[in-house]
Amino acid sequence: VRLDLLCGLSVIGAYVPNSGASLQRLTYRVDGWDESLRRHLEKLDGQNAVLLCGDLNTAHEDSDIWNPEDSRMPRQAGTTPEERASFAKTLHELGFVDAWRWQHPNAKGVYSYWSQRNRSRLPNCGLRLDYFLGSRRLFPEAGRSDISQMWVHDCCVHWLFLGLLLYCVSCYGQFQ
Repeated sequence: VRLDLLCGLSVIGAYVPNSGASLQRLTYRVDGWDESLRRHLEKLDGQNAVLLCGDLNTAHEDSDIWNPEDSRMPRQAGTTPEERASFAKTLHELGFVDAWRWQHPNAKGVYSYWSQRNRSRLPNCGLRLDYFLGSRRLFPEAGRSDISQMWVHDCCVHWLFLGLLLYCVSCYGQFQ
């Protein structure tokens, strides 16, 4: 889903495909989907500031995984080296900022997803798979970003307050 605002901001809501329990979709995910998404975001970013939000199905950093040292992590969807490298490539090539990590650089134990199969919510055995990634020029206009501990099914609410009025004024001198 894409929303273009008059102040030169494109907001993209996305669900990135899961690589599958046996990683049967890993190649498609990393070489197909991620690459196509990167090119699309790059094109948009040349026209507007871009905010990508949604379930990106990757735990980017070790601190986004409850047990990063577990030997199974490199073979689990969302935590494979290929997915994590592709995510890092998106951030690096596009110069995007992870809004939550930008505000909480040292936070650990804050996740947006918990497996229901393993009843992992109560012991907080989770992953941070949901993100707001934005063009660097959106920051510091981006206000507070947080992950609510209110549980909704197997995930929780992740929100970002974007000082949109301030962003529009800084771009155009007035709100349009």
